[in-house]
Amino acid sequence: MGRQTSLPYPIAKSEFLEFKWRHEKAGGRQSIFSYEEWLEIKNQEILDDIINNNEDDVRSTEHLYLWLQKPAKTIE
Repeated sequence: MGRQTSLPYPIAKSEFLEFKWRHEKAGGRQSIFSYEEWLEIKNQEILDDIINNNEDDVRSTEHLYLWLQKPAKTIE
């Protein structure tokens, strides 16, 4: 049995990073559900939501990467 390494929520969704997702329920589980739903009914709106979520996922990863590159603030 493998060790669980994921956080209970995506770190890129954390409020302190100030990244704004376009879809309120964005996330891996929702993406899987949406894709399975799209496979059944081939609705373009569902496909557009999947594409938007994937784009946001990439942008949030970049946002996190850039945030991590900033110098840490020191507390005096």
